[in-house]
Amino acid sequence: MRATVNSTQLADALKHSAAPAKSTLELLQFARITAGNGEVQIETTDTQVYTRMTIEAEVQDEGQLLLHESTLRTIAAGGGNLDLRADGQVVRGRSRYRVGTHPDPSALPDAEQMKWEPIDLPATMLAEAVSHVQHAPDDKDVRSYCRVVFVETGKVWATDGKLMARRAINYTGPKFSLPVYQLGRISDALGQPEAIISVGRAAGVAHVLALRIESAAMCLIVRMVETQVVLDIEKLVPDPAAAAARVRFDRKAMIEALRRFVPFSAWGGEKGINHCIALELLPDAVVMTDKAGENVEHLTEAGAALEHSGAIRVGLHPRQLQQILSAIRTDQVVLHLAREVKGAALVQPLDVSPDEIAHVVMPFTL
Repeated sequence: MRATVNSTQLADALKHSAAPAKSTLELLQFARITAGNGEVQIETTDTQVYTRMTIEAEVQDEGQLLLHESTLRTIAAGGGNLDLRADGQVVRGRSRYRVGTHPDPSALPDAEQMKWEPIDLPATMLAEAVSHVQHAPDDKDVRSYCRVVFVETGKVWATDGKLMARRAINYTGPKFSLPVYQLGRISDALGQPEAIISVGRAAGVAHVLALRIESAAMCLIVRMVETQVVLDIEKLVPDPAAAAARVRFDRKAMIEALRRFVPFSAWGGEKGINHCIALELLPDAVVMTDKAGENVEHLTEAGAALEHSGAIRVGLHPRQLQQILSAIRTDQVVLHLAREVKGAALVQPLDVSPDEIAHVVMPFTL
């Protein structure tokens, strides 16, 4: 095998590599290079994820070889054209490098064979929905349902047990869940032109085992995380009409106010340093204080305006609010607060129904 490729294109392709930096199975640290028909395909896998990238190439001899992925990625960062040779040599101009090889290219696990079924869900729609909810799950949580983004009939949603985000979509196909630690790769694949989404099943298995996102330049296959959720998330979304208070504010100004106030929000809890702000609604103002009430910031600069209110003081996590506000697209945002101490708070883009977009956060007990 011998082929000449542009190193910038190769480096961009290797950004999507699934090859692990370290593995007890050394074979997985290699990328399979296949040259032919004026192109080079780069395949990598860690057994949970499979990627195949296709780039243009000047092919002198068709064939396959396995090259050590991290070494190849380092060389590709140098610019210029690279001559990939069957003996593991990579040549750039008068420079040459010896890259580790494996004698059997077929030894690298192929994409898992299963029955693939295209689904009626545009890649752009799924990408937009995921961007609204990807801040909600927590990959460090021991609960499997907190480490995924759920895609099911009519909605995409995620939760970490304290924060929940949901985005409505026009979808009626099979339910599946996206592992949060793969959302970066998934978003990149969904952003490719004319990407097509398919779900994979095995014989005799009803639920979805894997998701495939395929385009001319990229193929990504991700194994699904098996998880069961028995709760009805629609019951978690508060009714805005029943809220005890409604506060409208400028989204960007509120993000800046929260950023300024985070250093004053730390307090010592049972598990170390926690962060909490108290949002207090006064008859003629909205203020943000620390848990003890020693530091106070009036939110008039954030354009805070009371739509209707009672005397309410509620504890919220500042970073959770920042994440929610960063996921919202509109300039004006509305916060609905419950009168109950443990009632959920609803954050909404102005003039958008909670049936369309919902961000729900559970308050602290002050």
